[in-house]
Amino acid sequence: TDVIDMFEAPLETPSLTINSLGNIGIGTDSPESTLHVQGSLCVRDTGDCGTTAGTIYATTASVSDIDLAENYRVSDPSIEAGEIVALATSSNATIKRAERGDTALGIVSTAPGLLLGQDIANSKPVALKGRVPLKVNMEGGPIAIGDEIILSSEAGVGTRATTTSKKVAIALEPADEDGVIEVF
Repeated sequence: TDVIDMFEAPLETPSLTINSLGNIGIGTDSPESTLHVQGSLCVRDTGDCGTTAGTIYATTASVSDIDLAENYRVSDPSIEAGEIVALATSSNATIKRAERGDTALGIVSTAPGLLLGQDIANSKPVALKGRVPLKVNMEGGPIAIGDEIILSSEAGVGTRATTTSKKVAIALEPADEDGVIEVF
């Protein structure tokens, strides 16, 4: 096997490994991903870092995608990004496509900047904060920037609020036909 190992005495595990796939391991001799750090990671331009294993210490961080989401198990695998979801009462921490009368949990994200619960099987990312696309219809009339969005009579789809129903989002762009808009 084509492996490059660098040791620093008296360590028995290499301090740096590059395997035949090009994966780099720091503190491990069997990197499982492109960069595998066993320990803590410090990304700073000044100051000290902590040493707690599994922790990333950073002065600043930048995320290119624009929402924070958490994975929830789904009761229906056909649920898609841009749909409004609610908790399914038949199973713990499981979501379903929201219907009128449900309390909306959130909107299924397309590409979260930060995703919590990545290891949850049979799941979808539900946006907790940030901008996401949302499927909308014209049941409440044309949507203007700043309009409050509520759940429409169509499961999983939003519409302009014309009642005092609990809002799901705020429109960040207008719509005058059924489709997908960006909301917060």
